[in-house]
Amino acid sequence: MLSAEDLGWLSDVSAMAQNWGVANIEQPPSAKVTIPVALLAAFVAYYLLAVVKKPKVVGGNGELRALYEQHCPSLWESYWPTFWALNAHVSSIVRAFIQRHPPNISYERELVELADGGVASLDWVKEGNVLPPSAPVLLILAGMSGSSECAYIKHLALAGFSEDYRPVVFNQRGAGGVRMKTHRLFCCSKVDDLQTAIQHIRRRCPESKIIGVGVSLGGIQLIRYLHDTGDCSELSAVLTISSAWSTHATQKSIENSRVNIRYSHYLCGKVKTTLKSYLEQDGVSRRDLPFDVDKALRVTLMSEFDKVVTIPVFGYSCLDEYYTDATNSDKVVRIKRPLVCITATNDPFVPEDSLPYEAVENTMVTLVVTAYGGHIGFLEGILPTRQMLTDRVCKEFLLAMKQYHLKVA
Repeated sequence: MLSAEDLGWLSDVSAMAQNWGVANIEQPPSAKVTIPVALLAAFVAYYLLAVVKKPKVVGGNGELRALYEQHCPSLWESYWPTFWALNAHVSSIVRAFIQRHPPNISYERELVELADGGVASLDWVKEGNVLPPSAPVLLILAGMSGSSECAYIKHLALAGFSEDYRPVVFNQRGAGGVRMKTHRLFCCSKVDDLQTAIQHIRRRCPESKIIGVGVSLGGIQLIRYLHDTGDCSELSAVLTISSAWSTHATQKSIENSRVNIRYSHYLCGKVKTTLKSYLEQDGVSRRDLPFDVDKALRVTLMSEFDKVVTIPVFGYSCLDEYYTDATNSDKVVRIKRPLVCITATNDPFVPEDSLPYEAVENTMVTLVVTAYGGHIGFLEGILPTRQMLTDRVCKEFLLAMKQYHLKVA
């Protein structure tokens, strides 16, 4: 998605190309070489002047901001997005296919029994080096369709390793090959499963600080956890990546556009596949479920799935009530732990007008907004197969939090 400023640049370039094309009609063939050269020069100028920009950093005043300025250079330096993937959709989709899995990342799975009989998992990254019992834990949450096997999750785990953290990935119900035992799936506004997992980590690592990193849905839930637990939070700090602030705005953005609506179709297909895997198990009776199964399997949009399944399962009266409860923009003021949230203005899931710029008077909260990056994209380099901007930010944030907790201890 290009801004009005970007479209102005492209219009100028198009006019230049037309003028040069007309001028070259009467020129010898060798002179026509200047057209692609001129176009290349125009694009380079456009990229350097209109694309390469420093992120906008809002909030986090005082001691935390000084700490970020010292230990998080990526927040203050110009971001150079991959020049051939500036489009939000290209950036978002390409990362899923082109980013390589880092070597030597494997897991030891620990199943977590949940209050209603359901099961989630904690995938602990196998340690290459022996860490002390007090080594901090990096708790990673993936997006709605992700798990511990995603390349972007493994790169975040690698960032934790590099700073001597103990990474662990929380796979939600039905994710990462975890077998569904109840009909309950995820819910943006309910974090009791996450609380159970964090309590489990605390029992296993009683001496450790726990830092959370959440991507998309995972970030939404971590912010909600910080809001709900306040000063009693077991998490010492949180970083979120491409996490929506207003569920209403997200639903409108991805379902009121002929292009963006494909995201809703894709995610709806994913959750229906998970639901089907549960329904196909022996002993599952459709009559005992609190929703219309046939209708649930026919829907094609996430908002439709929420109406048919999420609302009755989690006790909401209507879609508006659920989406209002799942919105985090009005919950920022109550957060008591350091929180850094990075997003891009061209993210189709996070419209810029939904960002809580005015609400970050809370000095614990910092918004980092880039002009490009799409949804969980943030590509950089000519061939972006390895580390992305958010991987560097994660590593720097983890270092900053080590220093922060040394000061406040």
